[in-house]
Amino acid sequence: MVQTACALPPTPSTTPAEGDNGAPARRLTMQEVMELVARGEPVPGVRKIPDQMYDGPPSAPSLPVRPKPWERASKAEAAEASQTSSTAAAAP
Repeated sequence: MVQTACALPPTPSTTPAEGDNGAPARRLTMQEVMELVARGEPVPGVRKIPDQMYDGPPSAPSLPVRPKPWERASKAEAAEASQTSSTAAAAP
């Protein structure tokens, strides 16, 4: 069985995981990570994200509403009809 090391690179907003004595924690093998997960213990260096929905009000939409395919088709037909009527009126 091949054992691989498993560690996430630190992100700018987080600091590397540290051991009890303040020294950087050693990298865990995949087997060790699997054992921690199987026992329900927290994996060092992995952020705990709450398992709940945001209770605040939703944010305001920042993008315009996209037209539906049939709305795009009707606008294209209207634009085409106005183009043909304007070119027909301009022709002598």
